Amino acid sequence: MQKIRIGIDSSVGIFNAAGTGRYSRTVMRALLEQLPREFELVAITPATSLNLSRPGIRRKVFVVYWEFIYCAYILPRLVRYRQLSLLHCTAPLPIRSNVGVPIVTSMHDVIPFSHPQWFTQLMMLRLQSWWRKAARCSAHILASSSHTQQVIVKYLDFPREKTSVVYPGNDI
Repeated sequence: MQKIRIGIDSSVGIFNAAGTGRYSRTVMRALLEQLPREFELVAITPATSLNLSRPGIRRKVFVVYWEFIYCAYILPRLVRYRQLSLLHCTAPLPIRSNVGVPIVTSMHDVIPFSHPQWFTQLMMLRLQSWWRKAARCSAHILASSSHTQQVIVKYLDFPREKTSVVYPGNDI
């Protein structure tokens, strides 16, 4: 029997040391413990040895590479090369085109929409663009709370029936 291959993109964990980064780095381990045997998890990440969680020029250069090259061109090719059946993005990715398989995106918040005043104008517009692109490409969105689900439906005009609330677990 051929296994269903699920890709887990945890690339955002490279430059985010906060909650989203921790979630991105630990979701694979948690899923491996719970997933039935007919599924195979495939890790997708641009560079596992990088840790760019601190501000600086290296992080800025990597974020530009990640946004304009990795998400737009490399990730869709990796999905095809690895022959995935589904892609789970552990955070909203600015994917520009169809990757050829259904995408499930985890969204932990929608702060660029609900609290735009917390960002510079440029950063707010950029993050809103990422979230919109992620929603357009997603077959389903996993929200970390019912409030986040409501905000996703409201600001991203995403169908409620294509969202699920999945509360984050504890990694103690």
